[in-house]
Amino acid sequence: MPTILTTPPSAASAPPRRPASPSSSPGWLARYRNGSGPARHTLVAFPWSGAGLNAYHSWIPLLPQGIDLVTVTLPGRDDRRDEDPVTKLSPELVDAITDELLTHTGGDAAVALFGHSFGALLAHAVAVRLQEHQRTPQAVIVSGSRAPMVRPPHPLHQLGDRELLAKLIDMGGLPPRLRRHEQFLRSWLPRVRADLTACETYWPAKLPVLDCPLYAWSGATDWYAPASTAHRWLELAADATHTTFPGGHFFISGERGTTALLQALQWPRPVTARPLRLLQSQSLLARRWGA
Repeated sequence: MPTILTTPPSAASAPPRRPASPSSSPGWLARYRNGSGPARHTLVAFPWSGAGLNAYHSWIPLLPQGIDLVTVTLPGRDDRRDEDPVTKLSPELVDAITDELLTHTGGDAAVALFGHSFGALLAHAVAVRLQEHQRTPQAVIVSGSRAPMVRPPHPLHQLGDRELLAKLIDMGGLPPRLRRHEQFLRSWLPRVRADLTACETYWPAKLPVLDCPLYAWSGATDWYAPASTAHRWLELAADATHTTFPGGHFFISGERGTTALLQALQWPRPVTARPLRLLQSQSLLARRWGA
């Protein structure tokens, strides 16, 4: 299990209640660490629509020691399943995540942000806010996403459940074993729809230029976020590149994603993937911040 990172409440705090806004919610961040010793690099990963703590789980055994993976957990999933999911990529949502990162990454030497699909828009918005706090990340990688000033070419959030499910399956966003799991779908589809609403209704007219490198990645056969909609990411950083990879919307899965990411950041190479049976017998060490 990861270490869940929260900001401690004050002694005079009232008993916890369902939050009225994201800024009052605990449990935004979880940190994973392979091996022991201090982290030299911290990768903050933002999930795609509907995803939770397990979104980047396949990356954990591939990351070398010295690289910590911090995942962002949005309301409506995992330990926050009793909260209403967000339906707007709002300044309040961005501020809440930024405040947690400012609190919990103060001693980290090198911090990079990665986001896929909805997570890409969120990662970029948080990077902008971090820069406003003079804490510009080392780099930002935005994957499988239109640039924020480009309208979504295929909005999905207004589709009926059956149509939406068919589109998500076509994108590769749902494993076959879950496609007929009615109990799972009853809880998952509303969460995906909420995230898609936040994602597909976000298009700020004007955005500042980042002072750090920005890498925009697209899948060559991704119909939801085609490469043509990602080109304008190049306007949002003085040092920006756009790369197209083979594959559809989830081209970043597994070793390909970690290899490309570490090469872009010039961090240590990924380790060779270990068989699942070894992962089951070797516990992942999730260390507390500063430990």
